[in-house]
Amino acid sequence: LETLVKTLVQENAALKSKVESLENEKKEMELSLDIAHKEIEQLKLKLVENKIFTTWGPNECVDWMMKINDGILKQYHDILKQNMLKSQIKGSDLLDMDMNDIQGLGISVFAHRKILQRNIYLLKQQRLNENQVEGDGVPTENVPSTPYI
Repeated sequence: LETLVKTLVQENAALKSKVESLENEKKEMELSLDIAHKEIEQLKLKLVENKIFTTWGPNECVDWMMKINDGILKQYHDILKQNMLKSQIKGSDLLDMDMNDIQGLGISVFAHRKILQRNIYLLKQQRLNENQVEGDGVPTENVPSTPYI
């Protein structure tokens, strides 16, 4: 009986060691997974940056908003996402947004609305700069065609 107890104690110690080893391995894997998730989010944000904002969908608009001023609007993430999806707001809709529209999205703090408004303005300016024909400074988009006489 003593030998059996000794054997069981040794097996128990070996199993405890194995469990500890597996728990450490699990922690390492969870850490690696967390790092991978963060890298994926950063890549998503870079993808959004590289697309013309007028092609963004609601999710990409919210992703862009979350980056503004080092994430100053992150507190509005859920409400923005909900309202942007509900209203089907796309990147091209940003061009026509005013302060009331921004407030309607759920941004309650005036200063935060102004920050978003300013960043939308900067997007518009960037878009104008990208759409100018080299050398002549004339925008190439949204210019009505002239009928031929």
